[in-house]
Amino acid sequence: MLAGIIISTFVKTKTAFVIFLIFFTCCKSSNQKAVSAKDINDRVIVLTNNYQDTAKFKQALNLLNDAILLDGDYLDSYRKKVFFETALNDFIGALNTSTELIKFRPDSADLYFQRGLFKELTNDSLSARPDFIKAVLLYKQAWIRWTKKILIILLFGKILRRV
Repeated sequence: MLAGIIISTFVKTKTAFVIFLIFFTCCKSSNQKAVSAKDINDRVIVLTNNYQDTAKFKQALNLLNDAILLDGDYLDSYRKKVFFETALNDFIGALNTSTELIKFRPDSADLYFQRGLFKELTNDSLSARPDFIKAVLLYKQAWIRWTKKILIILLFGKILRRV
């Protein structure tokens, strides 16, 4: 009987302790703000003194890698990463990051052109050519869209002046 009371008290004490730990952990973490990819990107700008402190570029690149691991859909992390990789002459890294950017914006002529340049800088002219061709086609499509919009605006303006 005494052993049963001791075991029961031990279990109750252990349960109470576990509940206390869970409660303490939840309360402690609820007061802390979760770090986001945007926060890390903002820290990168501060760390590099608005991109002026080149000695901190490698550290900034590590922070951006953390931001991408935290939120792989935050586009600014990739954009900044390409900038720092280019500044550090890491053209292979910039090439890989450009490929990731193209997944976000497959209709961007600038990104295809940029990736083509990085391929050229890594002495891969053969695979750069399709990127340059794709960029030209996308630039042409954008030009045609803008031309049509301008014509519509001009024609609409003439019609309104006649009325």
